[in-house]
Amino acid sequence: FYGLASVGADTSLCDVIDAESSCKQTCQMIASKGLYPKWRYDEDKCITACKRVICTEVSDACGIAIDTWVNETREFSSPSSELRLIEADYTSAKSLQAVILVFKGISTLISKSGSDDWTGIQYANVKNLGNYDACYQIPDAKYCLTEFPLGTQAKYGPWATCVPNECTADDVNKLYNATAYAVGEFVFANITFGYPESVAKYIDPYMIFGHFQPTTHCGDKSYDWNAGAGVMVGLLTLFGFFTVGATLYLYIISKLENKKEDGYKELPKVDGDREGINTPAAKKMKEPKTLGAQVLSALSLTTSFNSFLKLRTGTGTEAMEGVRVFSMMWVVFGHCLLWPLQGGPGYVNVYDVIPYNGNDKAVMATWTGQVVQSAEFAVDTFFFMSGFLAAFVSLRKLKGRTSVDVAKSAPMLYLNRWLRITPLYMIIIFTYTYVVPLMLAGPTVDQSKETDACKNYWWYNFLYVQTVFPRGVNNEQVGGCYGVSWYLADDMMFFWATPWLLAIFIYNKVAGFAVPSLLCFGSITAGWVLAWKKHLRFPTFDQSLYFPFYYQPPWTRAPPYLLGLIFGMFYFEFKTRKMTIPRHIQTILQMSFGIVIAILLGSTVYGSHEASQDVPSDLPYDKNNAYVALSKPAWSIGLGLMLFLCFENLGGPVQWFLSLPLFGYISKLTFCMYLLHPIILAIMFFARVTPVRFSVVNFSVDYIAALTATAGLAFFVNLFVEAPLAGLQRILMNYIMPPKQKSERRKEAPWGEGEAKGEAYSTKNDVKKADM
Repeated sequence: FYGLASVGADTSLCDVIDAESSCKQTCQMIASKGLYPKWRYDEDKCITACKRVICTEVSDACGIAIDTWVNETREFSSPSSELRLIEADYTSAKSLQAVILVFKGISTLISKSGSDDWTGIQYANVKNLGNYDACYQIPDAKYCLTEFPLGTQAKYGPWATCVPNECTADDVNKLYNATAYAVGEFVFANITFGYPESVAKYIDPYMIFGHFQPTTHCGDKSYDWNAGAGVMVGLLTLFGFFTVGATLYLYIISKLENKKEDGYKELPKVDGDREGINTPAAKKMKEPKTLGAQVLSALSLTTSFNSFLKLRTGTGTEAMEGVRVFSMMWVVFGHCLLWPLQGGPGYVNVYDVIPYNGNDKAVMATWTGQVVQSAEFAVDTFFFMSGFLAAFVSLRKLKGRTSVDVAKSAPMLYLNRWLRITPLYMIIIFTYTYVVPLMLAGPTVDQSKETDACKNYWWYNFLYVQTVFPRGVNNEQVGGCYGVSWYLADDMMFFWATPWLLAIFIYNKVAGFAVPSLLCFGSITAGWVLAWKKHLRFPTFDQSLYFPFYYQPPWTRAPPYLLGLIFGMFYFEFKTRKMTIPRHIQTILQMSFGIVIAILLGSTVYGSHEASQDVPSDLPYDKNNAYVALSKPAWSIGLGLMLFLCFENLGGPVQWFLSLPLFGYISKLTFCMYLLHPIILAIMFFARVTPVRFSVVNFSVDYIAALTATAGLAFFVNLFVEAPLAGLQRILMNYIMPPKQKSERRKEAPWGEGEAKGEAYSTKNDVKKADM
């Protein structure tokens, strides 16, 4: 490699490797192997294409610099010799071996009789990132990474090369090409090619040289400050300034008022007067707050912190707080294992993670690993609880109201919901797009795909419709902005339908249960049909169309939400009629429900084991399709039965544990945690200069670190951004729909007191966006 570069500045690389002869023999070999129909083969075009790839010269500066390094090795015995060439070679991948592996991998992929045990390069397991830090310790040297792309989904490499500063990425590409074709005759002569005729007829033979061109990047990839970053940093700074300023202002005012109160003599309290009369505090309580005072109170950190500390007890549904927290932990757990594969250098021992070639020792093939594969049920838990609370909480406040009242309230409910979620949601998206990349710098950093999607298609997220277009719009994928946001889009669309479904329930109970049941059945059927027609595979690494066509669209993900809605309606009727579980059947009910719950939850979590033994999965399609369509409804039913036992005080130790006050506090952070955890994981994994090595200990450390950092950041964002925004949103809704006297609100508001402001579906956590 370095030898070719040292002569490349003065001599054409074509002359060094006799490209004419090498390319001619290569093209003749391609023709003799029968890769293409004879009528499509043009030897002259093939030779021309081959020579065009390699008949280029490296820059004079690069050639001279490497020649200087080569000459240094001749002075090995000199104490002053730097031996930069040897040091650079030591920190680099071996280009010759890398090129041979590329050709071997290509031949295996396209051959009818490829070696079954040669899979490492196919699955990006053959990579060598050299020694990044050691390279930069060499004077006047820089670090480059080279990949050989294969189509749009696969790549070979990357491989590291430490070269002089004078060499460019284009120089390194040329040197890899020259290395490849210098040994091309030997490699081609010792491998077996053979395209299937169905594939060969679409490909011109001379294009083979263009398909496998190396791409090189030198130095660290980083992102510069731009207007978007300035706006977001300025906005976040203003939030901090206003919240801290409002807190200090109210603190000073309270101290001054306390001093004034010392000059008043407090009169004895009278019946009904808790604070005493004629005191400034009592007068202040009777006076309505001004708009400015409301805004300051909403922005105050004291208000936010007091709200965080306030738990709502006695609802009977406290167990949901624990379920919400553990579901959030499950989401981070699954993503912590998968995120190194989304960006950065990946895993060095990917075979210990993904069961390629039927490796049953890979974590994803083990029974324990099914907990990772099944982490998507955490989102179904959020959907189920969102539907349940939307029905149960709202119906309790709708007693005596008509279905027309509910329909009339829908527009304001939509506005309130949108205002409650969107500001924080957009702030986090644009922070991820413009600010987070500034924190990442390294040879493998590449945030451009996701950040470009947010810059170009953010308004799909703004309208919560990005999951409606699985095929994209005008050949462009519009759902790639902040991948985890798909949940918010689906949940918002489910919310749009909820008032109308509740209106039907109020009008006619039978129809109220029947309509969501039919919708649920239709959604399950649609999922089954799509899995059959599009050959959807649910295992994570099968690379089917499962995610865009089943996992994200609302018409296939509706069953958990609808089942939650039905359960909420049922439990509302159960409590309204003051029904109870007779004592003599409680034990039998606990045991029978416990068995059913264990079967449903266990079969859904571990039912993926058979499908996870190889990549791609060899699970029969009838079983695969049934699991795709039925697993999420089954999980939701099992979850509903468990919560029912907890609500009726029959949950035993499980109920006690899930209802601990600690989870009530943490559950207030779950919405922020869901939105923020991709930022934490990106910072942890995307800027690494060495691959992650998977082990139980390493993964546990990463998971605890990610979970702790996410919760800490969520707490900070909750106090400084989320809670103040929620307070400002309530003020705005009060302005749009001015509050009336309590008696009038009870009489007129179809959603009950407080819901006249558009606050339906609220619980202690506002069901806020239904969590995640």
